[in-house]
Amino acid sequence: MSRSKAAAETITALRTECRRLEQRLAESEAQVRALWEGAPVGLYRSKPDGTLLDVNRALVILLGYPDDKTLLSVNAATLYHDAGGRETWQALLEQQDVAFAVESRKRRYDGTIIWVEETARVVRDAAGRIAYYEGSMLDITERKRAEDALRASEARYRSVVEGSIQGIMVHRDGKVVFANGALARMAGYDDATQVVGRPMWEFIAPEERERIAGHIRARSRGEPTPSRYQFEGLRRDGRRRWLDCFVSPVEWDGAPAVLASVIDITERRDLEQQLAQAQKMEAIGRLAGGVAHDFNNILTAITGYTELLRENLAPDHPGHADLDEIRHTADRAAGLTQQLLAFSRRQVLEPRVLDPNDVVLGTRKLLGRLIGEDIALETKLAARGRVRVDPNQLGQVTMNLAVNARDAMPNGGRLVIETADVDVNEATAQAHHPMTAGPYVLLSVTDTGTGMTEEVKSRVFEPFFTTKPKGRGTGLGLATVYGIVKQSGGFVWVDSEPGRGTRFRIYLPRVPDTAEWAVPGEVTEAPRGGDETILLVEDEPAVRRIARQVLEGFGYRVLEAETPSRALGLLREHAAAVRLLLTDMVMPGMSGPDLHRRAAQERPGLAVLFMSGYPGEDAAGAPLGVAGAPFLAKPFTADGLARAVRQTLDGGAAPRS
Repeated sequence: MSRSKAAAETITALRTECRRLEQRLAESEAQVRALWEGAPVGLYRSKPDGTLLDVNRALVILLGYPDDKTLLSVNAATLYHDAGGRETWQALLEQQDVAFAVESRKRRYDGTIIWVEETARVVRDAAGRIAYYEGSMLDITERKRAEDALRASEARYRSVVEGSIQGIMVHRDGKVVFANGALARMAGYDDATQVVGRPMWEFIAPEERERIAGHIRARSRGEPTPSRYQFEGLRRDGRRRWLDCFVSPVEWDGAPAVLASVIDITERRDLEQQLAQAQKMEAIGRLAGGVAHDFNNILTAITGYTELLRENLAPDHPGHADLDEIRHTADRAAGLTQQLLAFSRRQVLEPRVLDPNDVVLGTRKLLGRLIGEDIALETKLAARGRVRVDPNQLGQVTMNLAVNARDAMPNGGRLVIETADVDVNEATAQAHHPMTAGPYVLLSVTDTGTGMTEEVKSRVFEPFFTTKPKGRGTGLGLATVYGIVKQSGGFVWVDSEPGRGTRFRIYLPRVPDTAEWAVPGEVTEAPRGGDETILLVEDEPAVRRIARQVLEGFGYRVLEAETPSRALGLLREHAAAVRLLLTDMVMPGMSGPDLHRRAAQERPGLAVLFMSGYPGEDAAGAPLGVAGAPFLAKPFTADGLARAVRQTLDGGAAPRS
């Protein structure tokens, strides 16, 4: 083959190969372009000055431009929402000279702002100069919105959890893995970080731990367990608080855990116990008042007939001694009923404005004899305020507390009686419900005796409850104190621990300095009779009979009625003659005050004298009675009845005894 022919064939072959390479290059470029245009993310090339060289369809759509030509006509710097954003991006890109990703905000064709994640790199020529940038953009607006929503949700969550008054704790395997500020404060810590990592048992009283651990073990075995517990919690300083805890299973950091919501219910439990105690005392008081009422009717008959028998016997008759013993025994029984009435707050008081220090000083000499020489008696009388109470009843309160203290110090000790002016604020009043805030005089009696357990303290004011040996007490002393203080508008609390003595605190409302002092008059005149007509209304036959005999013995004419309706009938028949209505306060069908109001319509100006074993209550539970009306307490003596009737008829104040 000639050289020319060989060269021609070589050239032809080279041309064929070139065409083949050109075709493959075109095919490769077409494939690259197809990949470029079909990419799901926006792609671009740009010069360092921001001139866009090429963009794909995805970027046009991402930025909202009508076509690629329109997008290529803008500078890349104008796409940045933040001023200087491109300069910061460009400096970072050229410094690293490698692909990297940043998040930035871009401005779309319609002016709206989107978040994009941008990946880019620098492409250099053979001389090392920057030829262009190439990169991609991915729309992450929805992801950023979700992240913002998550951050807002977490912020709200933190705000709710940290701002909650409920303690919130998550524990796993016996250790705290999360706690909020409220739980930390309940546990006595300053910050929740001091609680995390600690054993949860540290915050539970030792005697409660096994019970709660049993529930946890049962739950782990899949057995049904309560979702709510009440138990005594243990603070960092050793103090105890009652807690109400709600538990539920949760997943924490990918593993099972327990969520506990905790409420401090110490104050609520205290109030519930105080309310329950008050309701119990009120129920017992109603019973005691009813018993005292019936018993006083019986004692009135016993006392009355004893006096009548004694008057009919000769002075040297041997029966006098027996009658005196009956009368003495009846008086002792009457003292018991007075204690019952004091406890039940149904006795009739004669309150007046006085200095409580005077009452304490007045009983000091007698107290010294009562408590004995082996007990040191101290008085610290700092009160300057005055109170409105019955002085005799306040004296009885002091005596009863002193006797109770003496019995608690069989081997001697110290008894301190103090008075002070105190101003109770709202917080203290709420902690000692139902006390109200305001000015008080505090009377406290403190001993160094044996003290009381919590069980004894909870029952200390109950009537007939006593820890003394049989025959050493009636169990009415402190019940009487409770009743007198409550009836006087005050409050009484007891602080005591075994072996550490006892302190009774009595709060009596302090009266304004402008309140007038009142000194009751004393009854000294001998009983006198008369010839007036008296309408006697009493549902107890024995009392009615003895009252009639006594009154007729003093010369009065007596109309006798066993019911209020019968009394109104007699009044209509003898309206002109009846001068005085002598009526029991508590009767079936109609109370004494209601009867008097009805009778006054029939006989205007009719005088009234009420009598009762206790004043009683209306349907709403309010004490019956007419303010300032004469009242004669049962059991009464013949002289007492005659004196009260005469003074009422004469227009004077009958003794309220």
